[in-house]
Amino acid sequence: MSIRPLTKTTADALCTIITIGFIEDQAQIGNVDDGLCTDFEYELSGNQQQQQEVIREHEEFRQLILRDAGVNVKFIPTVPARYQPYILAKPLNQDQIHDTTIINAYDQTEAFWDAMEADANITKPRGAYIGGFIRTGGFNIIGPSRLSIYMPSYRMNVTDDVYQEYDGIAVEVMNASNSVARAQRAQPANIIYVPSELTPQGGMQRDHLFGCVHGMIQAMLSYPNLENEQAHIEYSLGPGTTKVASCIPCSIFMSANGMPATATHLGRGDFWNFPQDVDLNDDMRVRWRRKISTYFFRGYKALGERMNSNPNLQIFRNVEDHGLGGDPFNEETLSQLYLEALTFPDKFTTKIINTLR
Repeated sequence: MSIRPLTKTTADALCTIITIGFIEDQAQIGNVDDGLCTDFEYELSGNQQQQQEVIREHEEFRQLILRDAGVNVKFIPTVPARYQPYILAKPLNQDQIHDTTIINAYDQTEAFWDAMEADANITKPRGAYIGGFIRTGGFNIIGPSRLSIYMPSYRMNVTDDVYQEYDGIAVEVMNASNSVARAQRAQPANIIYVPSELTPQGGMQRDHLFGCVHGMIQAMLSYPNLENEQAHIEYSLGPGTTKVASCIPCSIFMSANGMPATATHLGRGDFWNFPQDVDLNDDMRVRWRRKISTYFFRGYKALGERMNSNPNLQIFRNVEDHGLGGDPFNEETLSQLYLEALTFPDKFTTKIINTLR
């Protein structure tokens, strides 16, 4: 059975297997009183009917993965961004960054954050997570997501909605970048701003895909060796950016490189990718690729007989022996397939429910 052209059904199935591997791994790390369980944060917003729908979806998700893979999750409302506006990543081999370091850094740069928020209240960017790192007395800022364009290996017949997504996200990135730049010019004290490469303007070439490099990933790749009392951050900017938790793709990358996220959500991680100028053999990328393979096989094993009985999953059974429809099955092909699977937009809860239902 050929993996080309990659379809949404196959893409969602791959995301399901890998996410279940991640959940099982995180559950074994975080053993809790009520058994092995992985916590995910979510935003409790909207009216009562909308909130009930979210809760219903979470319960269906929980029941499905418990039934099919024997793993359990718990959903916890996220702390509102106005109280804790950042995601933190810190190497496991370092002493805990002290709260006083964080508080002092924010106190000494408060005018910058206030100016940036005031600007964002006008431009209203959505999904604007500003990457950088915190240090004693201030911050190094690299900016929001950046976009890059590439030729796909598996997803053929790219549809118009992808080009529309690119145009929309490009505007959001530009608005967020402008907010950071204007705030830094107005209130530069204790802020070092090294902006990432600008997102290409003017639309995409036909038959291409684009990748979205999140602020946290840029920060980790740009500043791989932090000292004590330093930590990578991703700041939630503006009223349209509400989740203060890392997406599944970011959380996998962070875990692979020994800097786990402070919180993870099961919402969107659409078009997640690396900068196109990051070498395939970059140490962080190699560790990520290895972790993707590890999580795939953990998820595969956890799903057990469902890999044979569920038609959505069957394309991935016996891949070690038979490959991926003519392609050898290895870390390189699996990780590239995963990146392209993320170009079918949807919440991870929806991807997994649709696969297992």
